[in-house]
Amino acid sequence: MHMDKPMNNAEELAELFRALGDLTRLRIVDLLAREGEMCVCRMVPALGLPQSTVSHHLATLRHAGLVRQRREGQMIFYSLRNSSSLEDARKVIERLRSSAMAAMEPAGV
Repeated sequence: MHMDKPMNNAEELAELFRALGDLTRLRIVDLLAREGEMCVCRMVPALGLPQSTVSHHLATLRHAGLVRQRREGQMIFYSLRNSSSLEDARKVIERLRSSAMAAMEPAGV
């Protein structure tokens, strides 16, 4: 799934949240958001995880349309996609947060 346009169905959104529903993948997204394009060889020490683990999670993030890869010689560089998928997720989270906050308010206030 590649997210270069807003998501328009619940299945796409569910796939996005499945991809983001893992602490390691959230850490990878955060790392790429802060550092920009990186190769796995730089992510491994930054995350303190084995190369195979990082590569596995990058594949999941690529499949969900959150990360893209670019080959340069034998190196593969990863970056966040310029897409609306993270913005869509942020909007859903904000709506859920607002609904939860409203549900917690005492009745009649």
